[in-house]
Amino acid sequence: MKLSVKNYFNLIVILGLSHFSINAFAAGSAGCGLGSVVFSGNQWWKQLLAMTTNHMTLSQAFGITSGTSNCASGLFGEIEKQENYMVANFTSLQRETSQGSGDSLNGLASLFGCQPELYSDFAAYAQTHYKTIFNSQEPKTVLSNFRAEIKNENTLSSNCSLINI
Repeated sequence: MKLSVKNYFNLIVILGLSHFSINAFAAGSAGCGLGSVVFSGNQWWKQLLAMTTNHMTLSQAFGITSGTSNCASGLFGEIEKQENYMVANFTSLQRETSQGSGDSLNGLASLFGCQPELYSDFAAYAQTHYKTIFNSQEPKTVLSNFRAEIKNENTLSSNCSLINI
């Protein structure tokens, strides 16, 4: 069977509407992505256009990964949070790591996805590896050193969910 242009167009519209009825209404909107930026608002036709735009441009996957286009912070957003935190708290982290405790160090443990009951273990382990972690005055290098050292400790590496990003 050969589809005419008109039949092909009708098929696309029907598939799009059926996909919209499953996706958009289940979530309450078309979700994040380029479509949500271009077609803001919750009117059904805007959501249909937003959903179509997201699917045609594949922008939703990129937005989720990068934390852009009205999407929540993705993987890159967590890395950026850790980097920004390290830069903003570098001196405090250096001091607290040498002491083995402190609020800034607990904050870093939190950004690594550690649960509060592991903060003291995180701080103690970081203190014993202070010279290896702070072998540079460059915050990104120190952050990388933190990750590498914490990955070497079984309890922390398996329980701090954002250490391996």
